[in-house]
Amino acid sequence: MSSPSFPYFLINPAHEVIVRGESTPSQVMRGHNRRWQKFLFGSSVLAVLVIGVLFALESMGSLQVRGLTTYATVTRHAIEDQSAYDTVPRLYYLEYRYEVEGVVYVAQQNVNTGQYSALRDGHRVQIAYLPEDPTVSQIVSGRSPTLLWMACATGIGIGLVVLFTLYQFTQQRRYRQGKVIQGEILRAEQKMDTQRKLYVQLQYVFMSPEGLRIERSHILNGEKWTHKAPPQPGTPVFIQYASEREFQLL
Repeated sequence: MSSPSFPYFLINPAHEVIVRGESTPSQVMRGHNRRWQKFLFGSSVLAVLVIGVLFALESMGSLQVRGLTTYATVTRHAIEDQSAYDTVPRLYYLEYRYEVEGVVYVAQQNVNTGQYSALRDGHRVQIAYLPEDPTVSQIVSGRSPTLLWMACATGIGIGLVVLFTLYQFTQQRRYRQGKVIQGEILRAEQKMDTQRKLYVQLQYVFMSPEGLRIERSHILNGEKWTHKAPPQPGTPVFIQYASEREFQLL
């Protein structure tokens, strides 16, 4: 398309070079991708750091890490039902007996329904206890905290990669297979949301290369839009168009 010589409206000033023909959409896309890559890398590093700190804090306070382990025998099941008095759900307890240096201890622990049903009276379970105070103990879960945090980190990393891949695919189709076409603003109104924050609702229209009239709206958030007059109806806008379902207001 030829460079326009009339005033027009852009929601992203970085797209000025596309409208003026000084850069191709693909070149602008590569710049966007570099920013996304930096964001993805930074988010991944931040996620790993946060998970590492959380794991360190959990390890510092975990009886499984600080204590010694031994085996105990489940001796009794108990249910505390408070539903008749308030909305607190049932609480499930297991009582178990264990021996440390010839001394027998009896302890009780709140458990989930799965543990309550799986562990019968007489079953042996692994527990952790404090060597300086063997009366402090807990049933050891079969899941390692390290593995849980590793699973969380892996899930976050995979999620970020999937999001970035989907974004890349959409942008490649839109920028490399599409074209820039002109439209115009139908109306632009300043409104207020439920949190009493101002925004501008922009409605625009354009004709697709297939001859279809497409009318859409776009929300402009931020002080830079609410502190100045919205664009007038009839103001030209430009759309990066790939298909009837894939296009973007520049």
